[in-house]
Amino acid sequence: MKNKSILAIAFISFGLFFTNVVFADTNINLQIKNNNQTIYEGDINVAPCDSEGDGVLKATPYCAIVQSGTASVWNGLWVDSIGGVINNDGGNGIYWMWLANLSIDNCPTCSYSLSGKQYTLQNNDKILFYYNTNPLDITVDKQNPKVGENIKITGKELGLDSSWNPVWNKALSGKAIINGTSHDLDADGEFLYQVTSSDAFSVKIQKSNFIDSKELSIKPEEVKQSSGSSGSYINNSIKLIEVKKVFSIDNALKFLEQNQKIDGSFGEPLYTDWAALAAVAGDRDVIKEKLIKYYKENDLESNLVTDNERRAMTLMALGINPYTDTRINYIKKIVESFDGTQFGDKNIENDDIFALIVLKNAGYNENDGIINKDIKYLISKQSKDGSWGSIDMTAAYIEAMKGFEGIPLVKESVVKSKDYILSNQKANGGFENSSSTSWVLQSMYDNEKILNGIDYLTSKQEIDGGLEKAETNISTRIWGTSYAIPAILHKSWGEILNKFPKQESVISTIKTDEVINKNLKVKKTELSQSTNKETAKNNLDLIQQDIVKKVSFPSKLNTFWSNTKYSFKWLFNKLSF
Repeated sequence: MKNKSILAIAFISFGLFFTNVVFADTNINLQIKNNNQTIYEGDINVAPCDSEGDGVLKATPYCAIVQSGTASVWNGLWVDSIGGVINNDGGNGIYWMWLANLSIDNCPTCSYSLSGKQYTLQNNDKILFYYNTNPLDITVDKQNPKVGENIKITGKELGLDSSWNPVWNKALSGKAIINGTSHDLDADGEFLYQVTSSDAFSVKIQKSNFIDSKELSIKPEEVKQSSGSSGSYINNSIKLIEVKKVFSIDNALKFLEQNQKIDGSFGEPLYTDWAALAAVAGDRDVIKEKLIKYYKENDLESNLVTDNERRAMTLMALGINPYTDTRINYIKKIVESFDGTQFGDKNIENDDIFALIVLKNAGYNENDGIINKDIKYLISKQSKDGSWGSIDMTAAYIEAMKGFEGIPLVKESVVKSKDYILSNQKANGGFENSSSTSWVLQSMYDNEKILNGIDYLTSKQEIDGGLEKAETNISTRIWGTSYAIPAILHKSWGEILNKFPKQESVISTIKTDEVINKNLKVKKTELSQSTNKETAKNNLDLIQQDIVKKVSFPSKLNTFWSNTKYSFKWLFNKLSF
């Protein structure tokens, strides 16, 4: 009986102990972010709950959300909405994501591969749920630097690689916030900070539309030097270390902002268009908003194909449809300049190169005849040294060919172009000038040698943020600064431009020409058999006029309708027309 009593007591004690272990709360930090909005943020003690509906109690991120008092809806194992923000709202393609301790290890048992109902929380876990944004992370090479030393601060941003796997990228255009003061990260997502005091300081990474990184506390060590047998110490003989100058994206954008005119432009269309592309690359909303208004009120009337190509690029970067959102259909103007072999002026290749950059973002691809023919024409014009007459245009050609590598001879042609550029790089890292250097950086930033061009552009940046000397013509400085911003950010035009689907009206224009030519060819064959040559010629003229009228009339009617609809857009919108 005594043994049974002891066994019962032991069993009860074990049960109480086991209960205490299983049901102990887990202390974590929980953040729930929707873009720039914080739905919840704070430390929380999470009690185990039945997350998966199987009767098993464990502390999970699901339990944390429920116990935080934040409303959520779950679809099986996966969250469907938090705080009223739902997955794929209105078909926007945006979904809730979550991370434990910013870990992206993608193994079957890793937190990244599990749902918020499957992962078991550990003490001090940092749990982040995020929607329409991504987190930042920070590292430093020294937690306790000595006074006088440099500390390297590195910022990373979460993104996806080409296979949709999570990856930490450089936080380009991010900022290191040191004791509340903002410092631009360089092209490697880094900032080199010289410690000048033994006072502790805080540092974190910030970037527009991203979640701030954690804040680190840095505690410098004071350098002590003996001043002789007295045993006293001095720290007034520290040698200052020269800190490498970095290009300031923020100052460059401020320079553009300060030179933007009341109507939103930067003077002539040439400078305005390039400044717009820079504003999009640097994500400067205050500049973009004025530009959007300007472009919707000011069309570019030009017969130069390069003007229409540049304007189309600008509109596409700002999210304005170049087919329909302005009175002029810029894509149509570009396409109509194609003569069966090349675009625009036969004496230059600029318009052919930029036609490809525009059209591949406007629904055209390597299966379109005009694309194939233009590329064939361009390759035939390539110089023996691999160039197109200049560094900048050769760099533009390299960018234009991205996505067309499947077309014969393109790869070989691009290799020649890259070899030409590399052979012309100067000792200071630059090329012909700041503009050429910028275009090369945009097209070849994956080459380590080319990245030396960043130092060259940095040397050209003045204290007001603009490139070139202060006494240089302001339009030239706006132009050079606008080129440099996307180059420093490693953003090609293809990355800056939004994509738009091909519009049928442009296709029908091409087909109209084909129909006219086909009908004329048939009639010419018929009339060539006529014995009366004069009558045949007169009949051919009449037939040509008749065919053009019949085939072109629907196209002209569509053009008339499009212009009318644009002019009375406000009325049609009200009528839901």
